[in-house]
Amino acid sequence: MRQRALADFGDFVLEHDDLDAILTEGCRLISKALGTDLAKVIEIEAETGTGLVRAGIGWNEGIVGKERVSLAEQSSEAFAVKTAKPVICNDISDETRFHFPKFLRAHGVVALINVPIFLPGRTPWGILQVDARRPRDFDGDDIDFLKTYAMTLGPVIDRLRVVAERDDIRKEVLQRDERLHHIIDAMGEGFGVLAPDFTILEHNREAARMDGRLREEIVGRSHWEAYPGTEDAEVGRVLKQAMAEQTPATLEHFITLPTGSLWLEMRAYPVDNGCLAVFWRDVTQRRAAIDALRESEARLIATFESVPAAIAAIDRSGKAVLANQRYLRLIPSGMLPSRDLEAFARWRGWDDEGRPLKPEEYPGARALRGEIVLPGQELLHTDENGVETWFRVANVPTRDAQGDVTGLVTVITDISESKAVEAALRASEGRLQTLIEGIPQLVWRAAPDGSWTWASPQWEKFTGLPREASRGDSWLAALHPDDRGAARQAWAEATATQRLAFDCRVHDVAAGEYRWFQTRALPVHHAGGTIREWLGTCTDVHDLRQLQERQRVLVGELQHRTRNLIGVINAMCDRTARSSRDFDEFRAKYRDRLDAMARVQGLLSRLSPDDRITFDELIETELAALDGDETAGKVTMTGPRGVRLRSSTVQTLAMALHELTTNALKHGALGQDGARLEVDWALEQQAKGKPGEKEPWLRIAWRETGVRMQDGESKGSGQGRELIEKSLPFQLGARTAYELGPDGVDCTIWIPVSKQHEATGVGG
Repeated sequence: MRQRALADFGDFVLEHDDLDAILTEGCRLISKALGTDLAKVIEIEAETGTGLVRAGIGWNEGIVGKERVSLAEQSSEAFAVKTAKPVICNDISDETRFHFPKFLRAHGVVALINVPIFLPGRTPWGILQVDARRPRDFDGDDIDFLKTYAMTLGPVIDRLRVVAERDDIRKEVLQRDERLHHIIDAMGEGFGVLAPDFTILEHNREAARMDGRLREEIVGRSHWEAYPGTEDAEVGRVLKQAMAEQTPATLEHFITLPTGSLWLEMRAYPVDNGCLAVFWRDVTQRRAAIDALRESEARLIATFESVPAAIAAIDRSGKAVLANQRYLRLIPSGMLPSRDLEAFARWRGWDDEGRPLKPEEYPGARALRGEIVLPGQELLHTDENGVETWFRVANVPTRDAQGDVTGLVTVITDISESKAVEAALRASEGRLQTLIEGIPQLVWRAAPDGSWTWASPQWEKFTGLPREASRGDSWLAALHPDDRGAARQAWAEATATQRLAFDCRVHDVAAGEYRWFQTRALPVHHAGGTIREWLGTCTDVHDLRQLQERQRVLVGELQHRTRNLIGVINAMCDRTARSSRDFDEFRAKYRDRLDAMARVQGLLSRLSPDDRITFDELIETELAALDGDETAGKVTMTGPRGVRLRSSTVQTLAMALHELTTNALKHGALGQDGARLEVDWALEQQAKGKPGEKEPWLRIAWRETGVRMQDGESKGSGQGRELIEKSLPFQLGARTAYELGPDGVDCTIWIPVSKQHEATGVGG
């Protein structure tokens, strides 16, 4: 049975060359011959120190081709390989010499026998092992049988391994040749190989495409035959020299092929067998591009020359590779000033805060870092004669296809004239600013639609509105609410009338009150006649308006006072005439009374800001204008001296006192015997607008007694009484009480006075 198994195995080996199939068939025949259902072949893998279950019979899936056994010294497999002796374990449960893999016990293996497999030359290759699921008495005959199998397997394995290695080498060579041809055909340029006699040995796909003929039409022919006329041309001379000297050669030449005429770049390299490897690159488009580039550069240079600035293309080293004549005249060495600071020490630049630039901050250095420096840095250049010139240098980095900076384009413009104009403009603006800030008006600027764009410091200080808070229509917030509508209406009509004029009240933030301002503006026009902006002023006319109002009142009062004065003069003249014995006496008395009246008018004219008229002065002056005989023993005055009257109240109050005096002289206590006049005044503190606040008021009491009232006479009526009862409250904020009693006039006047006054008594 064992002999039959060996014979069958021999026949199988002769008919097959698949090693795995041969090993598997061997395991099957051995297992059958020894009466076991498990057998395997383990291939040694020295690099991992393990053995792979290469083939087997009876094993579960996942064992053959995957499971590995350790070739450590305590394994039966390692022992067999190391000692070159077979191993018999008839019952592994009693075995103490070796450790066994887990998958053996998982398959129920109880006994095993193995022998090493050697290749010719006694090189260990693996182990042939038979496993049994029950105890066995493996003996020497079993060992001999397995050895015979192992000795048969060794040469078979070696032969098949050599065949496999040879096949692998052949496949690798074929694959390498195929890859090489693919690479050659995939090259973006033509490739060929010339034998020493210039026979074409290789011609790739790109070369065939440029040539327009199939590879088979070219390969095997002489280069001179395939390309007539080239042997005696420059290309033939270069190829012959490269072949003879076995040195590389390069040539760019023009050739006519079946596909058309081309510019080719040829590169020839010698190879070990005396041949030449030749590369051809179609550079027709590149040559066209170069020609176009030259034309473009010519146009660019012409453009550069027409620009009124120094322009240059600078490489990374700082050299000008393209420049116009202005640049070459400005910088003869072709160096960029911001790149060679030592060579151009006379160039100076400053940052935005006026500090000298550091070398790394110059425009060229920044551009070479990839920054676009526009509109440019201003630099000052001083030539050998000490003449200073201002330039503006703008730089833009140039980049390659990968985005890396390759250099820069610099534009240097002479801005000396504009700098001079700017300096003159700044000086002019400075003078204008000084003028604007020095005038007392509030100055402003506005857009064509009336939106404010600027306000002077005077406006900010007066209104408390910051300049930004006055832009647009926000300036209206400083106007009195009742005047804002008129301001808007004036602006609505300004474009048509080409002028702006209106009066308004503007809030004085310091005084906490509104003051009248006269607003005037005129347009500034563009060259075409359209309005560019408005320039306007606000002039304080508050005091003028008050003076005008005061003048109007004074004129009215003057007319009224003139009439009263004429009446007084007439009465005085009549009384003086009746009381005079002759003309000389009349003339003396009359002159004295006129002088007294002049003194009253002189007193009323004392209106300086720092001077105040006191009430006692006023009443005494008014009564002093009368004849002493008429007032002697008739007038009693009681009150404090030095009560200072407000300047705004003196004239009106004097007129009221004059009316009372005139009335008393004509009809009352000063014109009748036995009648008396009492003038009493006192200071009183009265409540102001806010709770707790008080201000001084003067109470004036005018009382006549002993007056004989006559029928048909109008005493205390007409303009005098109207002045007391209406003008004093309206103009001075006073309070009055006027009563015509049975024996004379009883009038009381309350009027606010200056807070600064003296308080010394007076009586008599």
